[in-house]
Amino acid sequence: MSRSNTRHRRAQWNGGLAGLLARRVRRARDNG
Repeated sequence: MSRSNTRHRRAQWNGGLAGLLARRVRRARDNG
């Protein structure tokens, strides 16, 4: 496996996790 490939996968994982956390935070804030 090439380094660029692993980097791309990590970037996608980090982006997905950040999106999920952001959604949870937004819902929690809306609920108070």
